[in-house]
Order: sequence, then C-alpha cells, then structure tokens
Amino acid sequence: MSQKEEEVESLKIEFNDMGCKIQSLQAETESMRALKRGMENSLYDAKHWHDIELQNLGSVISKLEAELGEIRGEADQQKKDYETLLNNRKKLELEIGSYHSILDGEESRWVSGGGPADSEGQPASYHSGTQDPEPSTSFSSAGQK
Repeated sequence: MSQKEEEVESLKIEFNDMGCKIQSLQAETESMRALKRGMENSLYDAKHWHDIELQNLGSVISKLEAELGEIRGEADQQKKDYETLLNNRKKLELEIGSYHSILDGEESRWVSGGGPADSEGQPASYHSGTQDPEPSTSFSSAGQK
C-alpha cells in the first residue's frame, strides 16, 4: 500500500471514530436534555406544591389567629365578669356587715334596757315565743345596677 492509501485508510478510521464520538456525544446531549427537562418539571411541581402548602398554612394561621382573638375576647370578658362579681361580693359583704351592726345594736339595746335577758344574753321574750318576727331578708337596691 502506498503512503496515500495509508493516509486515506487512517483518515477513514479517524472519520469513523469521530462519527462514533459524535453519535455518543449527541446521545449524551439528548440524555442531559431529558434530565434537565425532568429536573425542571420536578422543580415546577415542587414550587407548585410549595405555593399550595403556603396558601394552606396561611389559611390555617388566619383561622388560628381569629380563634386566638376570640379566646382573648372571651378571657377579657370573663375577667370583667369576675371583677364585677368581686365588686358585688364586696358590696354585699359591706351591706351584710351593716345589717349585722344594726342587729347587734338592736340586740344590745334590747338586752341593756328594753327587757330582761337570760344567761345567754337573749331577751326573756326570745324564749317565750313572743319575740318580733324575723327581720326582712331583702337587700336594699343601693349599689346595684
């Protein structure tokens, strides 16, 4: 074989090798493109799922914030009601104390000058059944709304 024929053969072999390399690179390129498309689709799906989850969580947060507001409002109202009850209790205790003072004054007046008393400090008429009827248990309307 001549030198030119050897060069032609060498070029044919090189050409075939280059063709194989080109085909291999084209296949690899197509594989990479498919991988890229798959990753882009996965990224799109993940972003879409993430957006939906954010919306759902935003909805949950809004609902919980509304419930918290309601609970705080109820707690404030219960605190006001409790304070009102305590104030009413104090007023009633003062009024009861006033009635006790009045009753103690009447009892001491009765015992000291109004009539005989037994050994327990009770008026004699207390045991005979002729005592005054029970005092009224109605409360005055002073201090009540």
